[in-house]
Parts: sequence; structure tokens; C-alpha cells
Amino acid sequence: MARDRRTEAAEAAEEALRDRRHRRRRIARAVLAVSLLLPFGLTFFVGLYALFGLAAVGLFWTAYESWMQSREFADTPTSKIRSAAQGYVELVAQGSDMDEEGRPIRGPLSGQPCCYWQLTAEREHDRGNVGRWWILALARSTPDLLPLSDGTGTCLMNLAEAEIEAGEVEIRPATQAELQDMAHLFPEAMRPALAQPGTWRFREMRLPAGTDLYAVGRFRSLPSNNDPFDSGPLDRDWARRAVAADRGTAFRQLDAVEVTPQAVTARLAEARARWQALVRRLEGIPPDALPGGTVMVHLLGPERMLGRNWPLILSLSPEHRQIRQRLRHARTALFLGLATASVTFLLILFAPTPSVQDTLTAIRLVTMRP
Repeated sequence: MARDRRTEAAEAAEEALRDRRHRRRRIARAVLAVSLLLPFGLTFFVGLYALFGLAAVGLFWTAYESWMQSREFADTPTSKIRSAAQGYVELVAQGSDMDEEGRPIRGPLSGQPCCYWQLTAEREHDRGNVGRWWILALARSTPDLLPLSDGTGTCLMNLAEAEIEAGEVEIRPATQAELQDMAHLFPEAMRPALAQPGTWRFREMRLPAGTDLYAVGRFRSLPSNNDPFDSGPLDRDWARRAVAADRGTAFRQLDAVEVTPQAVTARLAEARARWQALVRRLEGIPPDALPGGTVMVHLLGPERMLGRNWPLILSLSPEHRQIRQRLRHARTALFLGLATASVTFLLILFAPTPSVQDTLTAIRLVTMRP
């Protein structure tokens, strides 16, 4: 019965997320239609006013989101893992330079000890005189869950939906021989892309071990015999975003990537298999035994329930720096929004706008032209 209620709640939350996503797409289509049709269907000037006005609205919305996120950080208390409340919390914890099987974690490019590394193979694509690097292959030290500890307990962070804002970065040019030497680190499906000719480079991002990491997200605890990847549609949405993240997609573009249902199902199966292996190690039982729920496991992920869409953030920067950074983004967006709105207002006041009658006459002449 409790499982049915969880499933119904997850389905309701997924339906709400789907409705919001569809609503945003409809708004985006309407904005595009207004931007394209108004200059040609009415007058160029009206279309220009609309473009400037929509840009101002977008900048004001960006400023509001950045300000709200800074308030969320300021109002979210720092908790210990052992006593953290269920819900959106902030943790200060450290990662280990040893994996779950006792092997050392080292950055593949730098060789430096760390608790997590991410390696991308990037190829340069020329755009005029400006070179742009495209990610064609991505490898990570752990695909799903990153363990973080603060001395009172251990929490597993959902990496697929984490926005990692700061880390130690190393960039190095790559020859074809080096690409082939590193190919075993990347998923098999990405390896053929490494044979393409061109200018390549490696980019390594790593989180140092034994250093305070600031994590903000939805904290939840569950017995080890519960499956966090079996809650209905919400987990299929997680798997879709995880597949997109595995391809090297930027965090803010995860929802825009098209993923096949087969890839989602396969990604969920892999995550469940890794979860089962993890809880068996935590309980100290054989690989073929069923988990008994004797260990409480703590997870940290984004808040996507009850209509909320709060991010999961992992950073080397302390809380006050993150708040200051978002306030700076809010001020910049607000300034640009005010400047754009002022330009729009001046255009409306002083730009020569043809009358509606002139516009209709011009449209009639164009449409009647043989």
C-alpha cells in the first residue's frame, strides 16, 4: 500500500513536470512565432519592439531566478549527515581518494589523487576565425553515485543530475596516439569518434579528496533493501537525463536531449545493478544474497516533488561565495534588462512606425502581386 502511494505520488509529480515542460515549449513556440511573424505579417518596427521587449522579459526572469536561488542558499541550514532532516539541505562533506573496492582514484590526465574525475575528449570545429571545441567522448570515475562523508555519516550524491560548479581543471592537447591510449576509459559507443581527424584536446575536471565540498540538494534516507530507481516515471526521467549526461551534455541542456526508450531502460537496469552491488557491500552479504534492509542509506539529489524544481549543486566554493556569485548574476541580468527595456521604450516613442492602414495596404499589394 505504501509503495502504491509512492508510485501515485511519483506519477503525479511526473505529470506536473511534463505539464510544465509542455507549457514552456508552447511559450517558446509562441515567442518564436511572434518574433518571426510580426516583422513580416505586420511591420518591421512592431517586430523589432517585440524582440526587444521579449529580451527584456527574459533578462528580468533570469535576474529573478538568480536572486531566488541566492535566497534559497541563504535560508538553507547547513546540516550534519547523521542528523539531517528529510528535504532540501546543505551539506559540507569530503570525498575519499579510494573507491568502494579500495582502489586509489587518480585523475587520468594529471595523475593527481581526487574523489571524482571527469575526462572529455574535445575536437575543434572552426567557426570563421573562432575555434569551438565539441565534446565527442566523456568518461567519469563513477557514473551514478558519489559518496561524501562528514565524520557523522556518508551520503551518496546523484551525479547524473548534479551541477558541478567548481573543480580543478587541466587541459592538454591530444595526439591521435594519445587518443587511442585513452580510448579504454570512454564508453564503447564513443570510441569510434576518437578516430576522426582534426585538432583534439583532453579536458580533465577533478574534485580533490580531503577538501570540504559544499553540496545542496534534497536529502532522503531509505533502508538498503529499497530500490531508489523503482519509483515510477520520475526514475525514467532521471534515466533520460543520465543518458544525456553520459553523452557529455551540459547540465542546463539535459532536458532538451532526445533519448530513446531503449536507452532509458538500459540505463535504469545498469543503475539498479550497481545499487544492488553497493548495498550488498554495505551489509556485508554475498553477491547473490538479497539485501535485508539492515543499513540506512542516505541520498542527495535535486528536489523535483510537489511542483518544485530546485537544483542539486556541488561546489568547492563556500556558501557565501555562491550567494555572492548569484547576486552578481542577478544584478547583471537586471541591469541588462533595464537597458533593453529603455531602448524598447525609446524606440516606441521616437522611431517612425508606419500606420496600420499603410501596413494593410502593403500586405494587400504583396499578396495580390502575380
